[in-house]
Amino acid sequence: MGIVVTIIMLFGLYVALPLPLSVFKKPQGVGANVIGFALLLGGIWNSFWHGLRYLDYFWGIAALISGFFMILVAIVILKQNGSQSVSSNVVIAAFYKTINPLSIVWITGLLLSFLLYFITLVRLNLGLPIIS
Repeated sequence: MGIVVTIIMLFGLYVALPLPLSVFKKPQGVGANVIGFALLLGGIWNSFWHGLRYLDYFWGIAALISGFFMILVAIVILKQNGSQSVSSNVVIAAFYKTINPLSIVWITGLLLSFLLYFITLVRLNLGLPIIS
């Protein structure tokens, strides 16, 4: 599941980063919403299923924190692309207004989480020791 979460984080970063990173056009509208919902579901799974179950291990805490950042960036992505399900929810809309100036902090947190997962997966596949 770590590979799936890492790929979801990568797509979320691609949509959320304000700078164009490649020659490919960023997804807008439905494409961005699909990535936003995938990021939201991955964040919920990471935080509430894996993270809360393994709080006594490093990877449980890492899952909780990375899932938190995934959820926050997903809300930013969905709100920026005008998802009706997010804009209709008053609580999430009010929460979004409070984090809007800090969205770069959430994106940086997601980037650091992605790097932790990505480097760990590479080290694991090379047979090198990982953080445990």
